[in-house]
Amino acid sequence: MAGRYKENVLKHPSLDDQSINYEKHVAAAARQKPGDLSPDEAAVWDAIAPLMSALNRLHAQFVDFIVEYCIVSARIKRLREFLDENDWHYLSESPYGAQYKRFRQAAQLDDDWRKWNQLVAQLGLSPGTALRFNDEGNAKPENPFDDI
Repeated sequence: MAGRYKENVLKHPSLDDQSINYEKHVAAAARQKPGDLSPDEAAVWDAIAPLMSALNRLHAQFVDFIVEYCIVSARIKRLREFLDENDWHYLSESPYGAQYKRFRQAAQLDDDWRKWNQLVAQLGLSPGTALRFNDEGNAKPENPFDDI
């Protein structure tokens, strides 16, 4: 059965370090980079914004959305570091004895991961959601009667 997508549907300039296109996309990302990002958020921007530019998704109206992706990604990284350093649980003494409980940060990490997953889907940054962006809405559907 033939698939609904043509082969080699991902069409964007290479992000190879030796590529002229890479420098073009890094420059486009730098021009639109907000000045109020924390160092962690700015590092995420520097990693994702050139890719978004290469995929033709770094438009002015989407910058706030990409900034939210950077904020949530940086927060997830900080929460994971804290939880990994502290074994995700703490010991609580109560009248019923000692109990291990999860840090509140673990619940925050769960919530932030859900937000991050939705942002990834909206930006088309996962293999499953990237298929929605390949066509860019410009191609006409194939008509089987064109050859008649």
